[in-house]
Amino acid sequence: MPFKISKSQNLSLTSFIFLLIFLTLLIGSLITFFIIRTYTFEIIKKLEIDKVERLGDSLRIQTIENLVVNQYDEIEKRFELYIKDGLIEGAILLSPDKRPLIYLSKDEKGEIVRLYRTLSPGVKIPEKSYYDERRAKYFFFSELKLKEIVFGYLILTFDFSKIRDLYWATTIILASLYTIFLLFLLALWYPFYRKIKKELGSAIAFSKELPFKKGEFLSISPFFAETKDLAESLNWASLQLKETERELIKEKALMDGVLSTIDEAVFVLAPDFTIKYQNERAKELLQKLLGLGAEAQDALKGLFLEGRFKAYPEGKTLSPEELLENLNRGDRFELQVEVNGSVYELSLKRISSLEEHQDLLLSLKDITQKIRAQEEFLRTEKMRSLIQLAAGIAHDLNNVLAILFNSLNLMLLTKGMPAEIRGVIHTIERHLKRAKYLAFQLLSLSKGGEIVLEPADLETVIKDTSSFALAGTKTKFYLDLKVNVKNLKSDPYALSQILMNLFINSVQAGAESIRVEVDKTKEEERDYIVITVSDDGPGIPSEILDKVFEPFFTTKKEGSGLGLYIVKSLVKRLGGRLRVESRLGEGTTFYIYLPYETIEEERVEERDMPLDRRLHILVVDDEEDLRESLALILKELGHEVITAGDGEEALSIFLSLTSQGKNIDLLITDFTMPGRLNGLELIKTLREFAPGLKSILSTGYAEVGEGEDLSKFNIVGVLRKPYTLEELIKALNKA
Repeated sequence: MPFKISKSQNLSLTSFIFLLIFLTLLIGSLITFFIIRTYTFEIIKKLEIDKVERLGDSLRIQTIENLVVNQYDEIEKRFELYIKDGLIEGAILLSPDKRPLIYLSKDEKGEIVRLYRTLSPGVKIPEKSYYDERRAKYFFFSELKLKEIVFGYLILTFDFSKIRDLYWATTIILASLYTIFLLFLLALWYPFYRKIKKELGSAIAFSKELPFKKGEFLSISPFFAETKDLAESLNWASLQLKETERELIKEKALMDGVLSTIDEAVFVLAPDFTIKYQNERAKELLQKLLGLGAEAQDALKGLFLEGRFKAYPEGKTLSPEELLENLNRGDRFELQVEVNGSVYELSLKRISSLEEHQDLLLSLKDITQKIRAQEEFLRTEKMRSLIQLAAGIAHDLNNVLAILFNSLNLMLLTKGMPAEIRGVIHTIERHLKRAKYLAFQLLSLSKGGEIVLEPADLETVIKDTSSFALAGTKTKFYLDLKVNVKNLKSDPYALSQILMNLFINSVQAGAESIRVEVDKTKEEERDYIVITVSDDGPGIPSEILDKVFEPFFTTKKEGSGLGLYIVKSLVKRLGGRLRVESRLGEGTTFYIYLPYETIEEERVEERDMPLDRRLHILVVDDEEDLRESLALILKELGHEVITAGDGEEALSIFLSLTSQGKNIDLLITDFTMPGRLNGLELIKTLREFAPGLKSILSTGYAEVGEGEDLSKFNIVGVLRKPYTLEELIKALNKA
């Protein structure tokens, strides 16, 4: 049942207090007026000083202007005019050595007194502007200086006596009024003071005990209605406190329930970081970090003191003092911290408190998965940039290698070359093929590593790769060919890259020997070649075995984490699959499963060109040395060659020859070229004028005709840079 305050007919304390307030306000108004009057005097004095300073500055500027042209009469007239108008009381113009030049002042009768070359007795020359409180005068002093030249000094006198007289008159009146009203107030208030004190004393005593007497009542016989209302209000407050206590207990239980459901550890801390409250998630976190003793009030503070809270990702150890220092700069402080390998979002803010020092609200949200996802995204972006860089480098390297191959091919076509020199050229050619493998390693990072299925001699690929990868190491190599396939339908460059990375991994792991076995198996009615690469290294821990093929994953301090990622990517692009087995201390074994298909090679006579007919060939490449060296080879083979540096130039040449009745039998063009037309677009454009035109594309990328059937454009071959003379001849034979 709600507590009601009854109405009373007693004498109104409000009316009585109103009278007292009225008198108090009246007295207070006078006092305030006195204070304001005093303060106003200071303001008026300051304003007057500012005014005369401005006037003095104006006179100083005008005086300097007259002094520059020696117009002393004008200066004296201006001083006299200002004195007559009451703007100044007197003026003194001093020479640079402070001798008086002009002195004008008022005497006691108000007449203007002129003195020249001398001052009145007792007149002192001030060194700066100042206010004379005793005489109520303000003296303005200014140096008459233009640039670095001093023309003299100016002293002006201003009368402030009216302001001083006004101040003292007002002070006397206000002091008298204040004294009279104060005495009257004391005489009027005292009888009522004793009555009010008695009634209020009982109410105060009850209110002091109210927190301990919730629900009890105050019983008094008040004289004033307001005192009675106060007693009933205290009784009502007593009941409300009892009800509020019950509501607070309910709200605390509800808040505990809410905080227990959120996915954050929430702490209420004292300023010294001792725990005053923590939700269930916070208790679980402390239990996880500390084990037993996590319920202690100083548990969280202990974690800070042990240096287990570190800023992420800087790794700097955090202290409670440092957090509080940062919190003082704003209402809330947030940062990411790392604790025992997990990353949390820490939020710290002050909360309202009736205590002298405000409590702190600290929350910790586990964002480890979010951070790991962000790091994975950054690694992916890094991988994408690396892929683009690798493709560009490989393209330029392939162009350089193509020029070198063409130069060697020209030498091989030279008649009468000694056998010894020819052998040296073949040796150079073999090592350039190794460089070709290196370019393919770069291209294999991206789609630029074109997979070209051609006959591959497994034994040759494995032996050449092992010789190259294990050169300069003490690692022994063993090869066991249970089946030897000379014409496996695969990409020898991709196979070499797969084996190269596996061999290098084994050497870097400290393996003393590597064994490669080649066998044949059948799974799901399909034949596979199984290449087994095993070593006797330290092995791979089982907990990271599933991660070894992830990009950028590495256990080596200076490793890139891309080797096995490239291996898996290439095996997949060859249509195969890859698996790994490892035991600590026993080594690691990789199983490479590739489709077992062979290619019957076309028999082509080596280096026995020219063909039965002479071809009119248009060669297009933006690399001048590559373009010209290929033209020389084709000319040595007996063909007529025309060259162009880009697609637009090639189109112009083709149309010019066509208009002259001359035909182009074969177009050999680079795929990637600057300008409007790349190689494939050039072929399509020229076929509009010559539908029967045959073409050969050369490239170092995989985008050649990607997603298109090249045969419908009469493209008889694709040469992957750098290509050998045999590959060029084979393509020409198809034309």
